Amino acid sequence: MNGPRVIVSSSCIAAVLFNRDERVLMLEFRNGLAYEYFGVPSSLYAALVPAESKGSFIARFIRGQFAFRRFRGQAI
Repeated sequence: MNGPRVIVSSSCIAAVLFNRDERVLMLEFRNGLAYEYFGVPSSLYAALVPAESKGSFIARFIRGQFAFRRFRGQAI
């Protein structure tokens, strides 16, 4: 993954990382799990980072909208 790891203020999300070239969004959850979402537009990433509720944003605009996989290996 390229792009900086962005630590966010959220009760469920610890950090996000976005690869603009491949349009892959990685979410690292506070419970230690990480997921990659594929085909995510950069506009959604740009809206996620300042969103007041990251969990609500992900539930509404990311989860169920994009192919994903659980990231195996060292999280972000």
